[in-house]
Amino acid sequence: MSNHIICFSPSGATLGQRILAVEDVFAADWELTQCFGADHESLSDWTKRVFQPGNNLLFIGAAGIAVRAIAPYVSAKQSDPAVVVMDEKANWCIPILSGHLGGANLLANKLAKRTGAQAVITTATDVRGVWAVDSWAKQERLTVVNPSGIKEISAGLLQGQTKKLFSEFPISGKLPEGLVFSDAASCDIYIGIHRLTDRKQEPLYRFLQR
Repeated sequence: MSNHIICFSPSGATLGQRILAVEDVFAADWELTQCFGADHESLSDWTKRVFQPGNNLLFIGAAGIAVRAIAPYVSAKQSDPAVVVMDEKANWCIPILSGHLGGANLLANKLAKRTGAQAVITTATDVRGVWAVDSWAKQERLTVVNPSGIKEISAGLLQGQTKKLFSEFPISGKLPEGLVFSDAASCDIYIGIHRLTDRKQEPLYRFLQR
């Protein structure tokens, strides 16, 4: 994983340098690219270079610039990098791609706390305070084997349904609202290192430890 900031004005560069000076914003190496003035890397070349799975991308500038830049490369939620936009005055911090699996929501909140900006989170589970299975998987460093089922689990929890969870590993603490423990034979969410082959219908989600 690597982390990349791009800015388009001297004010944006100042904010970028300010972010670089803050400890523990990112967990890996990162770089600041100034996309203005003479002899700079083009936005299209930069985006093509850094738009890789697992990366964090921060655009300091207009959201429209970021949307147009990443549009040709957006593929799937399980592989798209986290993309966040901040205005150059650090008023707003907006995750625009891969909010859960990529960690853009977590990154936006962290940046907002460090800079005094307001994080603008629009995902339904976050807005309504409902547990998000994909955000949890990201936090716990688990791989989502069948990400197509994320929508169904989230939709069910948003509608007040109860979802069953089975884990091969101990889980400490209280389960989030809407989840209950079950056996492997009837679970909706499976956490482990094996595939369940003796079921008529496999769980909507399976997480394998990295």
